Amino acid sequence: LLGLEIKFNGSNGKELNMKETLLPYLLSPSTVVNEPDYIKIGEQYNRTIAVLGIPRVVKAGFLNPLMMQQGDFDVSLHIEPKGTQQVISQLNNELVKMSSDLYGMESKGELVPPSLKMKYDDILNVLKMLQSGEEKLYDFGFYINVRAKSIEKLNELTGRIGATLGQISLLYKVMDM
Repeated sequence: LLGLEIKFNGSNGKELNMKETLLPYLLSPSTVVNEPDYIKIGEQYNRTIAVLGIPRVVKAGFLNPLMMQQGDFDVSLHIEPKGTQQVISQLNNELVKMSSDLYGMESKGELVPPSLKMKYDDILNVLKMLQSGEEKLYDFGFYINVRAKSIEKLNELTGRIGATLGQISLLYKVMDM
């Protein structure tokens, strides 16, 4: 089959290539069942977990508890550079909004939440480093595909992985299919 060019005539008399017709048929799963919280491909149940939030600071090996987890799952990390000019513009807009909020709270004598001040300082520092060329920002996607032979095993493995993600302070969501 590999490298072999096989052609045959279809029912309409048109010449067909085996790669275009038979090969996709042979390689496709026998069934695909799409449910709201999982997809069953052949005899395998699948569920996708998306990691939505990562701690502000992480150390080398912080994903080790996840990687040491027993079970059938894949981890996908998607990293893509962001356009610097677009990010600088967005950060400038965010700084203007935040400085307005901070000024408004201070002028009313309200207590400024430390988290708001910390976020403002972080954005200001990132903006300075981006403008000087010291830093770049990236879009980051983190997904886990969990597989099992039964829905019960899928639920159990999803629960264990969710607990592990919680232990390492990662916010996650089980994706709708």
